[in-house]
Amino acid sequence: MRGIFIVFTLCFLASFNTVESNENPEFARKGPGTERERAIEELIRKTFREPVTFGNFSVNPGNGVLRVKQTINNMLVSGLSKAVRTVQADLKAGTIFMTYEVKRLTTHVDYELEGYCLLLPIWGKGKAVVVMDDVRVTAKATVTSQHDKIKITEMKITFDMSDGYFDLSSLFGESQPGFLTPLYVKVFNANSRYIFNEILPSYIPHSEEVLSTVWRLVLEKV
Repeated sequence: MRGIFIVFTLCFLASFNTVESNENPEFARKGPGTERERAIEELIRKTFREPVTFGNFSVNPGNGVLRVKQTINNMLVSGLSKAVRTVQADLKAGTIFMTYEVKRLTTHVDYELEGYCLLLPIWGKGKAVVVMDDVRVTAKATVTSQHDKIKITEMKITFDMSDGYFDLSSLFGESQPGFLTPLYVKVFNANSRYIFNEILPSYIPHSEEVLSTVWRLVLEKV
């Protein structure tokens, strides 16, 4: 089960809420923007053309059908190349807004899981691949500007997807190919949307933290 949750983590940031439209007037800056705002936008576009790496972290068990403690290592999210759709910085309003869309988002991760599924114990460690289709992510940062320095005070992410699947290398200590692991993976994939919706909210805080760090590095350059 750990593997499963890790896979969900790979999907990065999932089970966020419904994505906000980039036509939302809240993000409609008037005019072309200042030179500094345009510089921020261009740097963010370039940053998100690269794969995103998540550091090692743990996620506590949830309260639903799947209650599993997840330990994730070496998470690499790929598929973001040229995915940025909108980037808009409005320093006067104190916001930076971005959306990106990906037809297929792939995550590779080392996982360790321990917990329960429908009250049945589940555990395991290994490597997982998580694939999500038709992914749309929005991010909004609230910023302040003091002494010519821009600081992020809040980061909010929302996430939407059409479907996805995952592959876990091992559950219950099985070595490949095993018997229970492929059986459980098959069941999980048959109910992937429900599983993603239940598990992914746990990854939102960490995803917001990672994105805040990335954007802080961008803001230090302008």
